[in-house]
Amino acid sequence: MDGEETLWEMGEELQRDGSLIEILDLLHASSYVWKAVQALYPQQPIHQQIPLVKERIGRILRGQVQGVMRGFRWQATHQQLSDSQRKPVDKACGYLKKNAHRMRYQDYLAAGYPVASGVIEGACRHVEGTGMRWVMQGAQSMLGLRCIHIHGHWEAFMKSHIEQQQQALYPVRAANDSSFHLPMTA
Repeated sequence: MDGEETLWEMGEELQRDGSLIEILDLLHASSYVWKAVQALYPQQPIHQQIPLVKERIGRILRGQVQGVMRGFRWQATHQQLSDSQRKPVDKACGYLKKNAHRMRYQDYLAAGYPVASGVIEGACRHVEGTGMRWVMQGAQSMLGLRCIHIHGHWEAFMKSHIEQQQQALYPVRAANDSSFHLPMTA
């Protein structure tokens, strides 16, 4: 997830058995790294800032979150940035510090866990549209459908679902004509 505290609180509430593994979305952490690099190297064009951001993201992926924060703070102090110039650096360091326990990316990747939600968010936009939110019941339903598909039971599920819908919508006709089926539409 991103750094929104209410999402983490909801996750904790839903997973009271302790099985929740909190992973901060790398893309959200990257945006803070970008802003800090831009504050530290304001004269450099973006194409020169990219390797600096990549280097720090690489360090974060290797478990060096604390070192990245120390480096940012040292550079801001060494460059004698004003309070307003230093604000993005301090904000990035605060964000990284607050979420460091959710940024054990080297462990997550070794375990095969995703560390960025881009694919999931893209799928949600495709299914629901931009700006929409999942509710627990809808998410659970989608997970159930995905499991049915993955385990190869989609055709049987759809056949059963169509029969139930036909029975509910046309009880007399469906009872009299066993060959009656509504066409599937996409």
